[in-house]
Amino acid sequence: MANLILSTEKLRYYEELCNLCDDASLDGEFCDTLWQDLLVHKDLYDELLYFMEHADILDKAEVCGEHLTDYYVRELRRYNVAHDSAKNGPDCDKTRILLLTVRSMIDAK
Repeated sequence: MANLILSTEKLRYYEELCNLCDDASLDGEFCDTLWQDLLVHKDLYDELLYFMEHADILDKAEVCGEHLTDYYVRELRRYNVAHDSAKNGPDCDKTRILLLTVRSMIDAK
């Protein structure tokens, strides 16, 4: 146990992820599972960290030949269909869409 070193940076990012999930009405189980999976998938971990720090995406992560923006657009379309709208309006939670996008990409790996 004496050799255990915890990165306070990772703890800070985990807390930020929990806050994002909470703000997006995604439960703690979603957050914890997403975090565990992000630690395994560095490319998506880096994407989410970049988003947390810059409110933008790198769009470097790729799964099956599709980038994050491809998956993001697909999630937006799902949102539009579920809300019976042609466009996502101001009530569309873009952070929630991004978190669901990252989840979808992990699931597709």
